[in-house]
Amino acid sequence: MPPVAGPAVGGPGTRREKSPNPRAAQSGPVADTRAPFGMLPLHTAGIVVLGASLAALGLTGCAHAPLNRMLTEEAAPRQVRIMPRPAGSPGDGTAIALFFSGGGTRAAAFSYGVLKELAQTPLPGPPPGRLLDDVEVIGAVSGGSFTAAYYCLYHDRIFEDFESRFLKRNVERGLAMRAANPCAWPRLMSPYFGRSDLAAEYYDWLLFKGATFGDLAKGGGRPYLAINATDMATGQHFVFSHPRFGLIGSSINDFPIARAVAASSAVPLVLTPMTIKNYSGLPGAAQPRFVPREPGEPGEDSPRDVEVLRLLHSYADSTNRPYIHLVDGGLADNLGMQSLIDDIIAVGGADRLMELGGLQRTKRLVVIVVNSAASRGEEWNRREAVPGMLTSILALGDRSGARANHQTMEAFRHALDAWKKHARDPGRTPGDSRDYYFIHVNFDALVDPSDRSYFRSLLTTFALPDSTVDRLIAAGGKILRDSPEFKRLLADLNTNP
Repeated sequence: MPPVAGPAVGGPGTRREKSPNPRAAQSGPVADTRAPFGMLPLHTAGIVVLGASLAALGLTGCAHAPLNRMLTEEAAPRQVRIMPRPAGSPGDGTAIALFFSGGGTRAAAFSYGVLKELAQTPLPGPPPGRLLDDVEVIGAVSGGSFTAAYYCLYHDRIFEDFESRFLKRNVERGLAMRAANPCAWPRLMSPYFGRSDLAAEYYDWLLFKGATFGDLAKGGGRPYLAINATDMATGQHFVFSHPRFGLIGSSINDFPIARAVAASSAVPLVLTPMTIKNYSGLPGAAQPRFVPREPGEPGEDSPRDVEVLRLLHSYADSTNRPYIHLVDGGLADNLGMQSLIDDIIAVGGADRLMELGGLQRTKRLVVIVVNSAASRGEEWNRREAVPGMLTSILALGDRSGARANHQTMEAFRHALDAWKKHARDPGRTPGDSRDYYFIHVNFDALVDPSDRSYFRSLLTTFALPDSTVDRLIAAGGKILRDSPEFKRLLADLNTNP
């Protein structure tokens, strides 16, 4: 279990016992004149209470969560971004994008199983490689963001210690212990420090060790990490990435990964929103390199496209939007795909986006969506009794989320169809053939009805039994391995590496 924060024994703030009276040994026992708190004279007790209250208020006033930093023009070129492989490197014509959904430890373990399967899937050589090495981007939400961030930061180390460090640890109990520590209460009373800030400190201690997004470049910058949260004011997603942070004039390099993960998993009521500052247009702030296009004439863009473009442009108004408050990313998009769809809209197409990301040589685009969505309440179809309030809320939330997920995936398929079709347009280079593989890894793909029911009924929590974690890891690998679209990909890679 994590250590409970508090003053070190014998350190500052620690109450020390008074040293013995040197005359006690000479003149016999000395009466202890210290009275318990409840036996102090009334005015003395009042002074003690007043002093403690003032001290707590003083600490409360000082407690302030760290804000994101302004991005300067000098630092702008060094911001972490997609780092494609050099031309001619093995597999440079294949690009894989992974998307890890939310769902607590259920999602973290399920997506980890997919990573393990990709690591164990060889690529035809020479030189020999793994399919995991072709992953260029990972978009993630809430529970899935823990797996994505840990892999992007530590790479293959994830297969050595992620299970023991996170998946098979009672993270909820660790969070509760932090919040229950009296030393944390003054900070939690501050209007500038919330439970999600405390959670971020715990995640940093547990997994990330002070790492920022800038540290991702030290490992080569691949895969590119995009963690998604929800903008509380708009109800739309906000992604922790260089393009989005550029719109608010902020440095993504200096932002702690633990705080991004905490924002992405900040379930309302249980945890508090995470606050970031908007520096757009302020003196000293860099101009964004990623500038969304303006909406076209009426009728040229769909209502959805117009909404996306207006939302992206709204971040330029730091006068009316000086602060952005972020909550769980699953409230806006539980698959982590919408931010990429919006970027496609913002720049005018998938071709342009891939060119900006240095992926214009891609011939095979592989999209693997790891969707750990639950589907609870089906058993009530066989009961006459009235479902309770919690059951009703969970069931309705699951159905609503499933519809939103379906719409998101259809929008993404539409963008991929346009990218594939563009290769056949007049003026394109002869032989510029393209194909995409859309692989949906979800519990519905399980053949055994009892397995489907078991996984779909798992609660969204950060504390699951070890045996359940093992089953989720195995299920993620098996569903990917048995996917017809995944088998088609492997066959094509073997035929035409």
